[in-house]
Amino acid sequence: MSSSEAGSAAGAFAPLAHGSLYIHGDDTVPGPLHPKLKALLAAWQARCCGRDMPRRDDLPAQKLRSWLGHLALLEPAGASFRFRISGTDLIPRCGGEATGKSVDELPPEFGASLSAILRRACASRAPVLAALIQRQEDSTALYSELVLPLQDRDPAHLLLLLGSYSLLG
Repeated sequence: MSSSEAGSAAGAFAPLAHGSLYIHGDDTVPGPLHPKLKALLAAWQARCCGRDMPRRDDLPAQKLRSWLGHLALLEPAGASFRFRISGTDLIPRCGGEATGKSVDELPPEFGASLSAILRRACASRAPVLAALIQRQEDSTALYSELVLPLQDRDPAHLLLLLGSYSLLG
């Protein structure tokens, strides 16, 4: 998928079992992709260097500086996923600091949706774009989500880079 395809705002929503999560199909992108996530996808693609995905070392923290608060690095942990690190802008959505926690420990609506996105990225070993409608205390928020697979130092180990931005303000 090219960054221009990923950036297309056109495309039908393809809902998963969880009613508030919409994830792209083979040729569709759910809603608008946040401009910061378009740039993150382009950076990821530029570092693939002919491989299916970049290595974790190809995207060091200093190259991700403009996205850091909105990023999380996760790894498969049994039947779930564990946050290696989570950005500060994700704290409200995660119900607190998520670093070191399992996705299963998140508020149920976000945890279930995030698990579905992460599983799709693991299975496809390709970027996954999604839109997530999340109910919060007195409002509803729409988030643009991007999960990028990364090869860890151990070739058998996959890492997942989550980028998440609100589309409503």
